[in-house]
Amino acid sequence: MPNFFYTDANGQKQGPVNDQQLKALAAQGIITPSTPMETDSGHKGTAGQLPGLFAAASALFVQAAPATPSAGTIFCTNCGNSVFENAVACMSCGAAPIGHRKFCRQCGVALNPEQIVCVKCGSAIGNTRVAQSGGGGTGQSLNFGTGSTNPLAGFGTGGITILAAAGLAFLSFFLPWAQLGMLSANGFSKGGFLFGVVFIYPVWAVLAKKIINQIGGYSCAGIGLFCGICFITTHQIEAPFGGSTNVSGAGVLLFMCACIALIVGVVLQCRSSNP
Repeated sequence: MPNFFYTDANGQKQGPVNDQQLKALAAQGIITPSTPMETDSGHKGTAGQLPGLFAAASALFVQAAPATPSAGTIFCTNCGNSVFENAVACMSCGAAPIGHRKFCRQCGVALNPEQIVCVKCGSAIGNTRVAQSGGGGTGQSLNFGTGSTNPLAGFGTGGITILAAAGLAFLSFFLPWAQLGMLSANGFSKGGFLFGVVFIYPVWAVLAKKIINQIGGYSCAGIGLFCGICFITTHQIEAPFGGSTNVSGAGVLLFMCACIALIVGVVLQCRSSNP
C-alpha cells in the first residue's frame, strides 16, 4: 500500500503516513482539502482528491471498497480488489487498476494469462478505459502509471544526485590523494576516507525518504570542501632546487567535486520537498 507525504501550513513536507494516519490528520483539521499531497513514488495531488477524507472528494485516488461492490466500482486487474471506476491507482497494491490481466476488471475473478474473455461475466479482457478527473480535483488526472522497476525511481532527481555524489566520494578514496613522481598514496592510507562521514546524513535521509534539513545538508557539503582545502594546503612541500610543489593527487580533487555535487543534490531535494 502506498504511503503519502503532505505539506503542512508552514510549507514543510511531512510524512510518510498511511491511509489510516491520513484520516486521523484530516479529522484533526491538520489536513484540509487543499493540502498538497504526494505519494512515495513522487506523484502529486491534493487531499481533496482522496475519497473518504472529505465530502467533496473526487475519485482519483482509490479507497478500499466494500465486499459487495457498489455502482461505479470495478476490480483492480493487478490484485483483484474493488476500486472506484475512475481511479488511476489501487490503494491496495499501488498499481494502475487497469492494464493488467491477472483479474477481471468487471467481476474480479482470477484469470489465466491466455484468456481473452472472462468465463464468469463474459467481458473482454484487457479492455482499458481512460480515467477522468473527479469534480473536486484540479481538472487533470494524476498519472501513476503501472509502476517502475527502477529502484531509484522513488528518490527523485535530488536524491539520485546525492547518492551519485556519495559514490564519487567513495571512488575518490581509491585514487591517489598524494602523489610525487612514481610514488602515491590513496585516500585510505592518507586518512582521506575519514572525510566521508559528511555524506552519512544526506545519504541516510535519501534512503530513508526523509525530508533533508537544508542547513544540515549544506553544512555537510561545506565541511567536506573545507577538509579538502585543508588537505591540499598541508601537502605543499619544498622542491629540491628551490620553490615548492603541491603533492595532492586526483583523489582529493574528485572528493571536492563530490561535495559540490552534494550541494546541487541538496538544492534539488529541498526544491522538490517545497513545491
